[in-house]
Amino acid sequence: MEIPHTLEQIDQLRMHTQICKHKHFVASIRLRSLNVLFGVPIIIINIALGSLFFMLISEAVPDLAKWFGAFMAFLAAVLGGVQTFFNFQKKSAGHTSVANRYNEIQRETERMIAMYMDELINKERLVEELDKISASFNNVNLEAEEFPTSTKDYNQALVRVENKNRVDPPLLSKLRKQNES
Repeated sequence: MEIPHTLEQIDQLRMHTQICKHKHFVASIRLRSLNVLFGVPIIIINIALGSLFFMLISEAVPDLAKWFGAFMAFLAAVLGGVQTFFNFQKKSAGHTSVANRYNEIQRETERMIAMYMDELINKERLVEELDKISASFNNVNLEAEEFPTSTKDYNQALVRVENKNRVDPPLLSKLRKQNES
């Protein structure tokens, strides 16, 4: 079976959405880790400060403990400021939302490829679906601009995609191998 160019385009779109999906999931996990990294010390410091201030009320405390308490309060304020400024939790949720939208598009591309290979749709319908899927992809890309990713996120996503495709090759890859035989 000869592979139509439109099917090749859909497969490329599938691959791009797969990479984008993983890239945003990686970024989401990274930001959640940063949220915990800054949030947990704030909680611990505030508990320690509460204990220290309780001690201050009940008895005389050495100057060193007072300075330590002041330093810890300053550190908690700095960590809280960083966490608030960068808003890791909101950005993580945004990356997850974008990744899920890319996931929907990826599934749709895989469905179109399977339907064409099973001869449930013709080339004309494939072209129509490619236009719709491409429009959805462009909309998600616009939404994703608000949630930038890093080169490291991209590289980790690429490794995930390559590993997944090695274990479970996409339909078109299987078809190409059949055509080569």
